[in-house]
Amino acid sequence: MVQVKLGVALDAIRRAALEPRAWTRVQATTEVLLGAFASQLATVDHREGNRFIGRTSVMPELDAELPHLMPCSEPVLWSAAHPHWRRMVDYDYIDEAGIRRSEFYARTRKYDAGYRLGLRLLDTPGISSALIWIWPQSAGHVQARELNLLKAIEHPLRLSASIAQQRWNDM
Repeated sequence: MVQVKLGVALDAIRRAALEPRAWTRVQATTEVLLGAFASQLATVDHREGNRFIGRTSVMPELDAELPHLMPCSEPVLWSAAHPHWRRMVDYDYIDEAGIRRSEFYARTRKYDAGYRLGLRLLDTPGISSALIWIWPQSAGHVQARELNLLKAIEHPLRLSASIAQQRWNDM
């Protein structure tokens, strides 16, 4: 069953290199593969004052809040301090006590967005982009199973994002 889910996800990833709208399918298929209930495609446009653009798969209300929440959030502050990060989980930058004190986690908790796994897709002078998968609080932190599955799609995701960005720049 995992092999079938992996194959479907890899197919979606390949298509997204050439079809920008296919990134929605990438989010959906990788959520199923990893067991996440939602994901977010997040982009920062450095050419426009670090403008944040985010699109979650199932929480449009959260999308409206994120541009205000993200600049002071723990994941963004950690990312800014570690400009070459490749993968990120919550415990890379915060512990449970910190989560309980955090405004970012308190505000996202109302959407049951408990724990995250992030993969940096692009890091160019003009654009930084990441795909973040989200688990409910009840599921707990990301485990070895999810990290191992991510390894199988990590390179294809980055390659697809790079090709898609280059195609966009060439237009």
